Amino acid sequence: MRETGDWETWIDFFLTGVDETARQAADTVALLLPLLQADRTRIYDLGRAAGSAPRVHEFMQKQPVVTSARLVTELNLSKPTANAALGQLLRLGIVAEITGQPRNRVYAYKAYLDILNEGTELPA
Repeated sequence: MRETGDWETWIDFFLTGVDETARQAADTVALLLPLLQADRTRIYDLGRAAGSAPRVHEFMQKQPVVTSARLVTELNLSKPTANAALGQLLRLGIVAEITGQPRNRVYAYKAYLDILNEGTELPA
C-alpha cells in the first residue's frame, strides 16, 4: 500500500469490516433482548419465591459462567442464598450446571452464550 498509494482500497476494506461487524452486533442484540426479557419475566413470575434470582440473572448477563462462590463474592450473598438463586434459575431452565460434579459446580447461562457464540463455530 505504501508503495502503490492504493489507500482507497484499504479504506474500503476497513469500512466494509466495520459495517459488517456493526450489523452482526445489532443482530446479536436483536436476539438477546427478547431472551433477557422472557427470562426476566419468568423469574419475576415466581414472586417472593424468586429471592435473589433477579440479581443473579442480571449478574450473569455480564458474567454468563459463574460459581456460587463467585456470586457470594461479587453480589455479597450468603452461600445458601447464592445456591437458592442458582437453584431457581436451574429449575426455570435459564441456567445449566456444566460440570456434572456434586461440589464446585459451574453454572452457565446457556441460551445467552449460544447467541453470543453464533457464527463462531469452526467449520466441519
